[in-house]
Amino acid sequence: MGNAITFSLPYPPSANRIWRKFRGRMVRSGEYVEWLQACRMAIPAEAIGRVRGRHSLDIAVDRPDRRARDLDNLCKPTLDAIKDSKFLKGVIRDDSDTQSITIRWRDDAPVKEPRVTVCVFPE
Repeated sequence: MGNAITFSLPYPPSANRIWRKFRGRMVRSGEYVEWLQACRMAIPAEAIGRVRGRHSLDIAVDRPDRRARDLDNLCKPTLDAIKDSKFLKGVIRDDSDTQSITIRWRDDAPVKEPRVTVCVFPE
């Protein structure tokens, strides 16, 4: 395994809120597009383009409030934020290269500005 890459992203919108119907087509919601742009600004420049093959992920999530939430709804947007897109390179080439994902709440207490900390382990 290569050296791990760790960085933090803003708390994502739920996977249930990333798509909207517009003129009969499914498109990314405005909230989701804004969040993806904020993530690109949060990823350190030295992490961009670092992982071009198989990797594993460890994701630690801050709680934004005390509501019941599903961790699995946070995986998809987080992986979308760190992979290559049509116009920009990400930290990983594609999420199809992901071999395993560990995701967990960092703590039970909510925090004022919740973050998602991602650790990528190249294989």
